[in-house]
Amino acid sequence: MAVCINWKRKTGSKTASGLGTEPHRHESPAPYPHCYGCGAENPVGLQLDFEFDGKELLSRFTPLDHHQGYPGIVHGGVISSLLYEVMANINRYTGDDAVLRSTEVRFRRPIPVNKPIVVTARVVEETSSGWDLAANIINESGDRLASATGEAIRPKQ
Repeated sequence: MAVCINWKRKTGSKTASGLGTEPHRHESPAPYPHCYGCGAENPVGLQLDFEFDGKELLSRFTPLDHHQGYPGIVHGGVISSLLYEVMANINRYTGDDAVLRSTEVRFRRPIPVNKPIVVTARVVEETSSGWDLAANIINESGDRLASATGEAIRPKQ
């Protein structure tokens, strides 16, 4: 069972897979209110919220028409931003001080707008300088639509 840490989430209607069918919004402020990814006060941002189960960070998201590149398809930059955000935020939930140094994104299938998706990230391995991370975007059928790997490092003091 996932628990939401730091933010409460408004729940919309649900499908059998548990994915929300409506765009979500924060009920309480994010730690970075103007962040493009998680800032509740950024009117043009993604306004993601997160759930953490102790191993995996998760965000439910429904891309809207203004997130498209090709007609009906989510823009690759938005997809990259979603994957980046879950990887960049997982260390806040594990209690580790880290910044994302690099990411590599793989687009596997077109992601349609107005269909709910789930974005997840997990720590793959702790290294001497930080953490290797993995992230995925899946649809309500469980199909992997995009994936990413990343490296988070401990910031220099």
